[in-house]
Amino acid sequence: MKCLWIGLLACGGSLLALQGPPAVPDGTIEGQVVNRSTGAPLKKALVELTGSLTNVKLQPIELARETDAQGRFVFSGLEAGRYELTASRQGFLKHDYGVHRYAATPISLANGEHRSGIVVQLAPWAVLSGRVLDEDGEPVMDLDISALRLEYRDGRRQWSEAGTGKTSDLGEYRIPKLAPGQYLVKTGSRFPAYLYADKSLSQPLPKTADVIYAAAYHPGTTDQPAAVPVQVGSGGEVRGVDIRLSPTRTFRIRGSVGKPAGVAAVLAWSSKESGERVIDLHIGESENRFELRGMPPGTYELIVEPEDSGLKALARQMVVVGDRHVDGVVMTLRSEEQTSELQSLRHL
Repeated sequence: MKCLWIGLLACGGSLLALQGPPAVPDGTIEGQVVNRSTGAPLKKALVELTGSLTNVKLQPIELARETDAQGRFVFSGLEAGRYELTASRQGFLKHDYGVHRYAATPISLANGEHRSGIVVQLAPWAVLSGRVLDEDGEPVMDLDISALRLEYRDGRRQWSEAGTGKTSDLGEYRIPKLAPGQYLVKTGSRFPAYLYADKSLSQPLPKTADVIYAAAYHPGTTDQPAAVPVQVGSGGEVRGVDIRLSPTRTFRIRGSVGKPAGVAAVLAWSSKESGERVIDLHIGESENRFELRGMPPGTYELIVEPEDSGLKALARQMVVVGDRHVDGVVMTLRSEEQTSELQSLRHL
């Protein structure tokens, strides 16, 4: 028996000697990044490679290369596996190689395989620019601007933020990094200084409306369906997308939150704007009292957002704002057992 084991060991040693040391990974992926509009090579584009290797004992890899003057890149010394490749460059939209609909097709690489001829086309991003002026033609500075694009969310099409900007002292704004498509351009709300400074809820509500610059769409409407869409092509700048603001009579909603439990905010969502948040001024002297200001007439859904990231409680209520301020709204927090609708509410 001892002789038999010695023979087997000797035979195994001979086989290992014949096989030699493990092969050094020598797979290669190489290609070029070009301008989709002109076909010209793009120098200094960042190419990122992520992979899931066939040898599960090895950790997934993440590699990066910068293209040369001819837009070329090479990843060498690669193990067999499945790789995803992404390219990006300033002035161009980031792109995943092999993307089809919403997912990219991985590059499969066998042992020692050399994949070449991969071309990644980057589309130049577009820019929207314009000015925001008040009713007297004066520039409005430090105002947030958003470019909205129709997208599918939760199974329905709605306008979603695709880019942002802010007005300068000349009222000028510029929103870069936009893909070709149709956009609505919208401003944020501008509240008078006194509305920010006055945080008291002890005084009675005013008898008259507050006058603010409500969120407006190009060319100057506060009503989303009346907004004029702007068509954007690939690359270049669409100028002159101006917005003229007009004073808007708005009202307040004042109320309380039952069982205060670390309430972070009370949010109001307008039914006119496909669930888009339109109110961002929340004032309260204590945890359980709130006041929402700057609300044009309409129907709103009020949502209590708890401070606890675990989201153990939530409240919601519909409120109609007419031609006067609304007082006495009571938001009752749900218990942990009543939060089955939590996720859907947070994505309204």
